[in-house]
Amino acid sequence: MPSNHHTDEVFKEKRKPKNPIKFGITLNEEQKLAKAEILHHDVTAIKGKAGSGKTMLAVQTGLDNYLIERWRK
Repeated sequence: MPSNHHTDEVFKEKRKPKNPIKFGITLNEEQKLAKAEILHHDVTAIKGKAGSGKTMLAVQTGLDNYLIERWRK
């Protein structure tokens, strides 16, 4: 059976990032407070006008958490 190169042990080390991945996103003070609330609670609802950055904040927070957990492994 052919090898799936994405799951071979020899390639695992190459897939780990050498440094934490940083996003070039600057949060305003209101978004920083919202992010702190997201991290503090299990469930958080964010309300705001269109274009206020709700989705961007949620995605950025989710990616941060995912990458932090992956980095620890």
